[in-house]
Amino acid sequence: MAADCRRSRVLPEHRAGPAWRLRGGRGVIAHSHAVLPDFPRIRLGRVRTLGGQGASARARNSAGRGAARRVGLRRESRIELMHSQHATPQTIARPEPTAPVLRGRGLVLARAGWVAFVALNLGLFAVAVSALHAQRGAPSGAVRAELARLGIPEGLYAAYFTALLAAFGLGCFMVAAVIAWHRSTDPMSLFVSLFLVLMGAVNAPNVQALGAAYPEWGPMFKFSWWLLWASLILFVFLFPDGRFVPRWTRGVVGVMMLGTFVALFFGRGTLTEPPPALGLILIGGLLAGVAAQIYRYRRVSSPKGRQQTKWVVFGITAAITVQVLGILATPLFTSPGAPAVLYNAADVTVITLAYFLLPLSIGAAILRYRLWDIDLIINRALVYGALTACVVGLYVLVVGGVGALLQARGNLLVSVLAAGLVAVLFAPLKERLQRGVDRLMYGERDDPYAVLSRLGQRLEATLAPEAVLPAIVEDVAKALRLPHVAIWLVDDDALHLGAVRGEAPPEAVARDAHAVEKLRSAPDGLGLVDLGPSSTYGSILAHSGAALVLPLTHRGELVGALSVAPRGPGEDFSPADRRLLRDLATQSGAAAHAVRLTAALRISLDDLRRSRERLVAAQDEERRRIQRDLHDGLGPVLASMRLRLEACLDETQGTKTPLTSDLERSYELVGQATADVRRLVYDLRPPVLDQLGLVPALRQHCERFGRESGVEIRFEADEGLPVPAAAEVALLRVAQEALVNVGKHARASRADVRLERSDGWITLEVRDDGTGFDAEDRILGGTGIGSMRERAEMLGGALRIAGRFGGTEVVVRIPVEETVK
Repeated sequence: MAADCRRSRVLPEHRAGPAWRLRGGRGVIAHSHAVLPDFPRIRLGRVRTLGGQGASARARNSAGRGAARRVGLRRESRIELMHSQHATPQTIARPEPTAPVLRGRGLVLARAGWVAFVALNLGLFAVAVSALHAQRGAPSGAVRAELARLGIPEGLYAAYFTALLAAFGLGCFMVAAVIAWHRSTDPMSLFVSLFLVLMGAVNAPNVQALGAAYPEWGPMFKFSWWLLWASLILFVFLFPDGRFVPRWTRGVVGVMMLGTFVALFFGRGTLTEPPPALGLILIGGLLAGVAAQIYRYRRVSSPKGRQQTKWVVFGITAAITVQVLGILATPLFTSPGAPAVLYNAADVTVITLAYFLLPLSIGAAILRYRLWDIDLIINRALVYGALTACVVGLYVLVVGGVGALLQARGNLLVSVLAAGLVAVLFAPLKERLQRGVDRLMYGERDDPYAVLSRLGQRLEATLAPEAVLPAIVEDVAKALRLPHVAIWLVDDDALHLGAVRGEAPPEAVARDAHAVEKLRSAPDGLGLVDLGPSSTYGSILAHSGAALVLPLTHRGELVGALSVAPRGPGEDFSPADRRLLRDLATQSGAAAHAVRLTAALRISLDDLRRSRERLVAAQDEERRRIQRDLHDGLGPVLASMRLRLEACLDETQGTKTPLTSDLERSYELVGQATADVRRLVYDLRPPVLDQLGLVPALRQHCERFGRESGVEIRFEADEGLPVPAAAEVALLRVAQEALVNVGKHARASRADVRLERSDGWITLEVRDDGTGFDAEDRILGGTGIGSMRERAEMLGGALRIAGRFGGTEVVVRIPVEETVK
């Protein structure tokens, strides 16, 4: 059973206190067995419980228990729900605004008015039946002759037609009475009841008989007929909840009612021959009403409203289809100018019975819309309606075609041949039509092999891991025509959203150990009721319309879950749907396992990359420390020692002793040590990077290299390009080594150096127009190339060197974290 209500969801706010915010949404919460127990439902400022004994209470803040505050009645309303300190997130169901209910004096007056209106129309109906019998009892001369030829008494002929139309009218009265008896407090039900009374009393045959029998009462009959057409227009626009949806349709209804009134009373026509404008206005009004009903069905109607609409649409469609088929079949069974008494009797009988489906479907929609499965009735009606049309068309085509070819009209052999062909093709034609209608309504649930085969082929053709789960949800949604399909991956006690088709859940992570444990022990799947009202995962699923969750397993291990929503609000999954979904879940388990492994591998790779970055950062920091120690500690000491040695040599100037030679030797060694320290300081981290930055340092180096080597260097980079400190050293060294190779080996006249950052990567490109190199050249294994490759790989990057005709290309790519703007 489904809760006929809108769906809303409680989410914790990031603020102090026990407040929870309820966000309004569209849809329903449905399950095949029962509604969620003890579910609070908010209706016009009151709180009550479904299926329990909770008393209604004003939705205000109250101490010690949960309360709600209604802040809006719009479709996308927001409602504040205050819980106690121990409240848990749950799904709250809110129905559409309820229709007004007649009570007290209003109910008494409505019932009295209904009785008076019905009594008046019953009297009019009795007069119409008498006029019908008199009209049919005086047939034309051709009809009287045909009746005499067939041996049918004129009285029986008149009595049959009168009884048939009288039965239709009485049937409408009975359905109207039953609706009024059971739904007298509902204004819309009372209006529908009055509409059915008018349909039975002043339908076209009755009014035309009354107009022919009592022409002096024509204006009254016209007014009664106008009431029928006006109520029909109102019914089309107001059913099933009595509201104009969209609101602008009120103007359309007013124009249509005024137009029918003007056409009937001021148009050129009579009751027996209505004016053509009346038909045009009614057709336009009905088309507008159909458009409004489609809008209402798709965007506004609750599950109950949609089911009621299906019933009425079924009755109208059946009646119109039968009448159209009767019109098309008339030339086949009648001859021009000849009174086809038997065919007319059969035609009127079938059409009257077909139109009687309309009051029956309206009654079923209001009183018993849940008792029968209207989808099954529609399915069978489509199949057998199409089958009948195909059989009749094939028979007519064969008889007409062969008869024209052989010039043999009325040949018994041709008819037998056509009947045999129809008999041979009947079974395969019915099977194909049944398969087509089932696919139209339910997708490919009756052809599981094709669905599984296509999914397997799709998974085999899918190379990128990130495309596997979207491919699965897309195939499942298309195969079963489901509005929402999602795959969740299990990680310990949490479910992470992997892919979704349709309405996305409000949260991508559900930490619900209870739901995960239930999925492990439910191979056939779980509904929202099975998850329970306190389930966080169930609340997230309810917000997106999902009603069934199936576990995805791999070798007995739960790796994920497949959540699906039914085709329409309030509907349920059939056993065939569930079997196919279980098979799809079984096949998808291995794919989900592979995706989860890929995700785990990516996490490990990210951890490794971050560890490597931390290691490089630590190395860079250590180098900076050593650089500072050498520059600020050992460097000044060596400089001071050299100054002292220089002062000693100045004192001993002019004397040549062994001590002087030792001092000179020490002075040279200290100078060499100072130079080594300077080189070490520069090698650890070039000071120009700290002084200028990477881009100016590269530009400066390119300019100096161009002057010294005579090679034209073109440098391109964005000023202020953010580069991590560890990557600065590597990129500068790689550029220096690449330019050294250009000067030594390339014999180039020009080189391009380009530095850019995009999509989390820094790319350095050095291209020259030199001679290039052979792939087997030993230069690729040199120390310089190895040093460049080592620097790139140390930061998680890569080095690519390509020798091409007319030059060499060196490309270094280093990953970096994107900065958040």
